[in-house]
Amino acid sequence: MTRKDYQLIAQSINSIIKDEELTDYEGIMIASRLANDLKRTNPNFNHKQFVDASTQCIADRRSGEGIRL
Repeated sequence: MTRKDYQLIAQSINSIIKDEELTDYEGIMIASRLANDLKRTNPNFNHKQFVDASTQCIADRRSGEGIRL
């Protein structure tokens, strides 16, 4: 897979969380578990960057509330 593929997946997860089709917890768990699997297929895969991108809407929403993740 390419960086574009990873970005598309992360954007999709983020959209689903933003649309409240998943709870924040569910979104974080899915992003993290998927990142674990992707890391096994590509040693250069950046787990943290993927999870951060996948859950950006949570961070954005919480920064507006003054809460840090």
